[in-house]
Amino acid sequence: MKKFQEFINKNFTLSVLISVISFRIYVSLLDNIINPITFDIIDKHKNFSKFKINVRDITINVGEFLKDLISTLLIVLLIYNLVNFI
Repeated sequence: MKKFQEFINKNFTLSVLISVISFRIYVSLLDNIINPITFDIIDKHKNFSKFKINVRDITINVGEFLKDLISTLLIVLLIYNLVNFI
């Protein structure tokens, strides 16, 4: 494991590439597995992402923002747990 970390530290481009690939895996895991389960528990009627606030001529998509916020927090939690596990 130590040699792998030294290799990644010496090869910055490769570490960025591995990070991008890992990020796509995390996003896919969240979008296809964790988010559907989480939002099914939170929002049984599927109205969460449709929640909007209209102010004059502006529509604010509060539900989409909250959905993205929860997804981001799940990504951070997942990465934190994976880093501490390794």
